[in-house]
Amino acid sequence: MHRFIQRALCDIRAKSVVEWIEWVGLAGLFLFTFGIFNKSWIAVRGIALMAISFLILSRSSAKEWTRDRLFCLPLVFLLFLALRSFGRTLEFENGGALSMDGTVTHLAAGFLLTFLVAYWVNRASGRWDWLMLMWMAGFLAQILRKMEWAGGLDMVYQFWIGARRATFGSSAVLFGLWSSIVFLGCLLLDREFLHGPANRIGTWARRGFWLIVTLVSFAGLLFSQSRSSWLAAGAVILPSVAWRQFKHRGRRSSRLYVAALIVILASLFLVSFPEVLVDRISSSIEIIRNLFSEDGLSALGPESLNTIPVYERVKIYQLFWESWKKRPWIGYGPGSSEALLEASEVDFKAGYRDFHSLPFEILIQTGIIGITLFAVTLAVVFKQARTAASSDDRRQPYLLLALGGCIMILIYGFFSYPFSNIRGVYLFAFLCGVCYESKFSKTTAPHGTR
Repeated sequence: MHRFIQRALCDIRAKSVVEWIEWVGLAGLFLFTFGIFNKSWIAVRGIALMAISFLILSRSSAKEWTRDRLFCLPLVFLLFLALRSFGRTLEFENGGALSMDGTVTHLAAGFLLTFLVAYWVNRASGRWDWLMLMWMAGFLAQILRKMEWAGGLDMVYQFWIGARRATFGSSAVLFGLWSSIVFLGCLLLDREFLHGPANRIGTWARRGFWLIVTLVSFAGLLFSQSRSSWLAAGAVILPSVAWRQFKHRGRRSSRLYVAALIVILASLFLVSFPEVLVDRISSSIEIIRNLFSEDGLSALGPESLNTIPVYERVKIYQLFWESWKKRPWIGYGPGSSEALLEASEVDFKAGYRDFHSLPFEILIQTGIIGITLFAVTLAVVFKQARTAASSDDRRQPYLLLALGGCIMILIYGFFSYPFSNIRGVYLFAFLCGVCYESKFSKTTAPHGTR
């Protein structure tokens, strides 16, 4: 014990100030990653530690990173939003004082956060498996924190029969999206998790954790009853897993991996709400079919529980179209969505704060100019991910997860707004940061990710 303490003290003394600052920044990255799905104050403290450490360490290279496209484009986006905020105060009589508050503003600031996260993800090279474990642990911690322990069995039974949708601190549709992305991570990173530390206890602990997260995330996706999340998951997870298995087709599959897939597939037939599942899907198909008929939605008759959200979305989208045509290029400014919805004469069954669509929300607030800036920034991130994937095979599972998660968010965004909750901004920034991290590599030689 005495020798262990002496060795630890020697290690502490041997570290330079720069190394300690870097450790603080990495600690901030892990805090932020854990807080994405969990408490926001944890993520905020992580961002603060990353930002302070980054500013100290990168003083000598400030000229270089201030010219980076991912740093400059969000600043241009925010400047454009600041200019448009003047228009908002003039457009609405009760617009109030000049304000930059708005969901699109959070998204633009999220790209700056992507730049910061990418820097520290690159510095965390060799610890990416632990970073993803922390990310999944935050997802589980949020579920445990919001679990109704007094009536836990009754809550699970309501999920089981389809009488209640899983939320756990978020809306049902957003929780379905979170669950689908975590489930994708479990399937793509199975080899990274199942073949862990050399010691047997550590290996089996990681395998048990992976199995729990896999089953919980799949159950969350299923019990959220979110049609947009199901669509996004089906469009991304199936081809991603097929590519992963095709690439490793010559290797033996883990028995635990096969067992988990058997349990997941069996649950599709054992759950007690297949009728609810079929009804939610069939009702959507029926609404879409009648939407383009001569009678329109009136041909469906009385609104049912499953058709009300679609009815509402159609009315919201019609209001968007009528409003956007008046200002197609520059939009109405940050935070204008809620004001437009409140000022409309359309009778909604609930109060809405956004237009329930990512492209519509960006277009209504910033117009064609804003959505062009958004698309160009995304193109910069995805291009860097493509370059990194071709240079190092060990990055590929993590990059595939990041790209797949971003695409799922974008697909989901066509039918709902994923950034109405700050967790959506944090998650998108984290995934984009993983895509962009190779930009900060000091050398072009590939380095390990485990």
